[in-house]
Amino acid sequence: MTLRARWYLTLALLLLVTLIVQSVVISRVQWGGAAPDLALVVVVGLALTMSEDRAALLGFTTGLLLDLMPPDVSALGGTALAFTVVAAGVARVRDPRGMAWWERAGVLALAAATSWLVQNGIAWILADRPFPGWELPWAMISYVAYVVVLGIPLLPALAWLRRAVAGPLSPAGVGGTAP
Repeated sequence: MTLRARWYLTLALLLLVTLIVQSVVISRVQWGGAAPDLALVVVVGLALTMSEDRAALLGFTTGLLLDLMPPDVSALGGTALAFTVVAAGVARVRDPRGMAWWERAGVLALAAATSWLVQNGIAWILADRPFPGWELPWAMISYVAYVVVLGIPLLPALAWLRRAVAGPLSPAGVGGTAP
């Protein structure tokens, strides 16, 4: 099995497990008007090791599959759009290998805030759910906090998985010829 095929197989299995855990277990946990988003953390962690076009494809695919998974009742494509925007933006961070924990936390917080605003903005525009009013800042802060707390330990694990399965990142950054 080639390196590229092994990486894509591992990626497909990781996304499948992530989507099942997200839909079955994590979506049931809510506090402060938000639930943890394991799928976003996985997309951000993997997008840090990919080129922009591959990261956008990963974000779109993950978001679309998450939109199709059962407990979701929102408009189809909202999560796909949000994850595509976030993944393409995160992939622009060059050479994430030397990032400190607080830099990873900043990337996660920005990604979570962007994802939350895009998903909820689409839902509000389409009148899919009511505008939360005074609960808006609390819901966004709790969503961002969930993603950052989940992501700080998971980002190094995802980077290790990427290196273990597909080899080291290219020296020119992440967008080189690596899978």
